[in-house]
Amino acid sequence: MAFTYHRTIRFADTDAAGVVFFPNYLAICHEAYEESLGADGITLQSLIGERDVVIPVSKSRAEYLRPLACGDKIRVTLASAQLGPDSFAIDFELHRLGPHEKLAARVRTEHVCIAARSRERHALPAGIAAWIGHHTSRPGDFTTSPVAQPHIEGAAPASPIAATSRHPPKKSSSAASP
Repeated sequence: MAFTYHRTIRFADTDAAGVVFFPNYLAICHEAYEESLGADGITLQSLIGERDVVIPVSKSRAEYLRPLACGDKIRVTLASAQLGPDSFAIDFELHRLGPHEKLAARVRTEHVCIAARSRERHALPAGIAAWIGHHTSRPGDFTTSPVAQPHIEGAAPASPIAATSRHPPKKSSSAASP
């Protein structure tokens, strides 16, 4: 089942424009993740103290749908999905609360468990595997779907270099010089 975490946006979360600075959405989501672990009896001290394995974030993505400002009350909902014996994903939704509740952002983080010394993939610890099972998403857990992967049928993935290049393509000179 999905886990819910409530929070107030603080001044320190915001940027000069007065809205949540974009990387702070990930920090807020990580707070919700930590709270959900604690609710299942998994302390950060036990995770950090278990030096045999580490579980870093291997991928993250976010959709910023509406700005959040200092003083906004929010609800963060998270649900997990096991991706493999050594990896899992967490889908988050951040809602601005109030008379007209609005979905403000969707975030997804993917995590991989690795051996601390060799950095080779390692099976998830039993406690984390149980946590994933407890918070696995089911239809209806979210008011909207988790972060979607854009896909155009038959299209090749766009080159990030081509998409960000500021230089026009060079013209070929097929004409002979005079």
